Amino acid sequence: MNFFSDLVCRAIRHLISAESGDSFSFVPSNRRTFPRISDMSDFYVHVPYCRNHCRWCPYNTRPYCNDEFPRFFETLLSEARQIASAGAELHDRSLYIGGGTPTCTGRFLLDFIDRLVKDFGNPSTIAVESSVDELTLYMIGGLKDSGVTQLSIGVQSFNGERLQSLGRVAHQAKAADILKSVTHAGFDNVNVDLMYDIQRHTLAELGEDIHCAVDNGADQITVYPLFRFFTKQGVIMPQIIKRRRFYSFLWDIMRSNGYVPVSVWSFSRPNATRNFSSVHRRMFVGLGPGAATSLERLFAFNTFNCKAWMHRISSGLPAYSLEMPLSSNMRALYNLYWSLYELHLPKILSKTLTRDRILDFASIGARLLGLCDKETLTQRGAFWIHLMQNQYILNYINKIWSASMRTPFPDMIQL
Repeated sequence: MNFFSDLVCRAIRHLISAESGDSFSFVPSNRRTFPRISDMSDFYVHVPYCRNHCRWCPYNTRPYCNDEFPRFFETLLSEARQIASAGAELHDRSLYIGGGTPTCTGRFLLDFIDRLVKDFGNPSTIAVESSVDELTLYMIGGLKDSGVTQLSIGVQSFNGERLQSLGRVAHQAKAADILKSVTHAGFDNVNVDLMYDIQRHTLAELGEDIHCAVDNGADQITVYPLFRFFTKQGVIMPQIIKRRRFYSFLWDIMRSNGYVPVSVWSFSRPNATRNFSSVHRRMFVGLGPGAATSLERLFAFNTFNCKAWMHRISSGLPAYSLEMPLSSNMRALYNLYWSLYELHLPKILSKTLTRDRILDFASIGARLLGLCDKETLTQRGAFWIHLMQNQYILNYINKIWSASMRTPFPDMIQL
């Protein structure tokens, strides 16, 4: 983000939020105890290990190391006990396990899920991220037996050449077969992640990948355009004209195959019992290195450094490295942001929003411009509103994660 666009974003942010610049700052956390956690909070668990690191992946990852797994998962259970003592409950809440590639840890992950459920209650849903290479028949059966209800497979592409252009090992010979095995296993929702490089791939090639996912039973298909993080220019996004063409194609082909949009990038079969998405959680507690925690009045990140995270938890301390206090206005803005991501624009906005009048007029304008139909964003609305969200938030993510990967406990980060 250059200096001029940064100033524009800050001005628009202040106009919409009425918050000072200091309100959008992450400060070093010096907590000695966990904050009080609502029993309405969901659980997010971050397992950072991967056998192969994708060069486009911005997430906090760690090289595969079988020797680390026993201590890592014991530390996760210790962190779970600490947040349980602060009021968190897993029973009848959602549990989302992301990464990294959690399933690369094999039986350690399955044992962890079993122990977590036994000690802290049975969640309403258990969602796990995986990849084609990790989904052996043993792993598929183990996940099902452990009560996993939703599974997301990072296929990215069914074509070997396109996979190699994304820096992934070619698995196209078995990806379709693995997907078919997973969909026949009886999970409530099977999501397929696809990645589209607008600079290198054609829309026809994207169509081939989508049809393969459809033909092999995917309940939900999520297609991301390739963003490039951690560059000298910040986040490099696709050119707007090419991105608009891609998005129109994506929307049309998914609707023609009977899928309905459930978020900006995700499309689901109408009969899916529950959509697969980590962003549907409004309040959640994060476990693991780099995990975020979103509470009513607080947003925090655990340290991204695995050793520092283990040390903090073993010392009985929260592993937060950065935190941002949230006013009721900031909480309402956060909820509105994710409502828009899920293609939902409420007719009546929260009255805790300081700029409720301005935002009411903005929502009226959105309806007049055809950006939404009643309370649901149209294709045009989904494209333009999320484009603005990208311009606003992705560079902030880039800034926070870059600093957090450089040092376990960064100094204040002003957004």
